[in-house]
Amino acid sequence: MPDANNAPSPSEPEPNSGSMDKFVRGLKAYQDGVSAGNAEQIEAAALDVLAAAAEQAEKNPTPQLTLRQEAGECEARGDWVGAEARYRKVLALEEATGNHGLITKAHLDLSKLFFLIGDLERADACAQAATAAARQAGVFPLLVMALENQVSCALARSDVAAALKAASEAVVAVEPGPLHDGLRAGAWVARARCRMAAGDWSGGESDLAASQPILLGQAVSPLFAGSNSRAAGWWEVTARVRAHHCDQPGAWQAWAEAVRIRRHVASLGHVAGPYTLAALARALRGSGEALEAAGNSDDAKAAITEAQRIRCELGLPERGQG
Repeated sequence: MPDANNAPSPSEPEPNSGSMDKFVRGLKAYQDGVSAGNAEQIEAAALDVLAAAAEQAEKNPTPQLTLRQEAGECEARGDWVGAEARYRKVLALEEATGNHGLITKAHLDLSKLFFLIGDLERADACAQAATAAARQAGVFPLLVMALENQVSCALARSDVAAALKAASEAVVAVEPGPLHDGLRAGAWVARARCRMAAGDWSGGESDLAASQPILLGQAVSPLFAGSNSRAAGWWEVTARVRAHHCDQPGAWQAWAEAVRIRRHVASLGHVAGPYTLAALARALRGSGEALEAAGNSDDAKAAITEAQRIRCELGLPERGQG
């Protein structure tokens, strides 16, 4: 799904390809809608792009697409070994093309899989490989995406210095202009997490304050999983700030907002699956812990029980990073 703050650039359509023509027209309409700030046009164009992309993929499935679909099916049934095998085949095919953007995506797929199942060493290794490929690709949104994934892996391994370095690079990598405000805000939130982990609470709060008008002050289509996920991330980090300041009711309220948004994102058909459900479970656990700290044991138990149930149904450990 295209995101209002990270619009892709049209590519040349294949000759006599009706679905590709629709795809390019949809991208153009999408970019026009972003430039004009027309939310209805953005949403309509995004749906057109999705439909055209699905039509094109159905008519001309590539080996990589087929393998990714198979990997998704493996993930849905908790077959992590099968998913890894297919993602590795995708990586080999992409490496053969020499396209660094596609290689980045293949490394990211593996990193996110390993992160989901709690294999943090391999998740971090693939994250670093994705960042290296993204630097060669020369496409800054891809680099920002790779760096933010590297931040998550480094923080999970308690390597705060590496996380802060990657987050700071992500902030600098975002090019100027309102079209990239969402990416910029997401990078600020990532750096806020790192600054707070390093004990720099004032710096982290400064990043949160800078990102708030973008992530919470602008209308966002409910279809945009990326924008909504960034907003959820803002609330999660804000919850930690409030807990740090001993504002337990405020921390719970922030977690409640994060849970609400994560639940919505997990319900979206184009992103539904283990990753968005794991993010929901993480927010539910955070909410449960905040409720417990605020003295609401019954609701805390319900939230944590739901988080455990989700992870159990996914075939994941009761507690984890994913």
